[in-house]
Amino acid sequence: MSDAQLIQQWSPIIYHHQNEQYFPCSFPWLMLYSTLIDYNTPEPTIVSPITSESLFNISRQYNFERHGDGDIIWSFSNELYPGQHPTSNVPIYAISKRVNQKLYITYFTLYAYNGDYNILNIAKTGSHPCDLEHIMLEIDPNTNTLLRVLFSSHTPKDGRWVDAKDIEFENNKVVAYAALYGHGLYPKQGMIIRLLGLANDYTSKDIRWEPKVEIAYHFGDPKFNASTMGWLLYYGRMGGSIKRGDTSGIMGLADKNWIRDMDSLDEQDYNPPTILSKKVGNIILIILQIIGIVLLYVSVLKLFQFSAKYFPKLVYNPKSSVQVKYLKIHTLTIALFIICFNLFRWFVIYLTNTLVKN
Repeated sequence: MSDAQLIQQWSPIIYHHQNEQYFPCSFPWLMLYSTLIDYNTPEPTIVSPITSESLFNISRQYNFERHGDGDIIWSFSNELYPGQHPTSNVPIYAISKRVNQKLYITYFTLYAYNGDYNILNIAKTGSHPCDLEHIMLEIDPNTNTLLRVLFSSHTPKDGRWVDAKDIEFENNKVVAYAALYGHGLYPKQGMIIRLLGLANDYTSKDIRWEPKVEIAYHFGDPKFNASTMGWLLYYGRMGGSIKRGDTSGIMGLADKNWIRDMDSLDEQDYNPPTILSKKVGNIILIILQIIGIVLLYVSVLKLFQFSAKYFPKLVYNPKSSVQVKYLKIHTLTIALFIICFNLFRWFVIYLTNTLVKN
């Protein structure tokens, strides 16, 4: 079989969570309702709607150099964030490469929006316009045998290689699970512990997507066509406003190592997060929340008790009754607890955003 036939045959089935709000879309659909703006000219150059060829031309104009500081922006409104739903006509894209007599197929998906992470049920953060996710299949083309699959799970360090014998199949196709709102791809459904437990992923076998494949080719390949695949070379920001310097969107595909080259084949290069069943994960999360709240409250209370013992006038009138002292200490504890809780919440949001960007 040809590589193109193998790519079509091995296209995956993806399941979205039942609560998903941001679904995949195609490049032509997103381009149709988008604006491309270049601030590197004396007067900003604006192209709307965007075409695949215009994306190719602007990248070639700057010798395919990276522009990540918001001087070149592929912008679209938040009305597009939900994507295309139902997903029956939305394709998955594929690009392939042969290494050591094996065929590596990278299937990638496009989303107009990456939703917030739920941080310990106390805050939501981490959202950004546009999202690109992928998995890579390792195939023996001589026997048409699947050997293993790399589930990308957002970032290279989170990825995991899974042997074919441990893969879930449906109609002889690999099954992958897209994380709620964030769309990272996993081999199982459940709760995935990420970013020190701050921004966990959730997957579930709910909304089925069996996409058709559109094959892309690297620049220089005889089959590369700038009028249909120019978005593959785009090296600016995707998403965000048309305001100069807006870097809220992600970088285009040309910035992704898994597009320019391919993912690492060495399993030692990855540190995949733990996947727990939904039930077990929720129980652990509730326990951690209770422990955290109790520890924070007790710490604040002990602080006031210490202050009352050595500096009583700072906390209450020493001549007050025991009941009044008790009431004042706990009232002050609750007030300071609320302040500490919000400071902790701010810190968690800051830490999560820092980890997500890295």
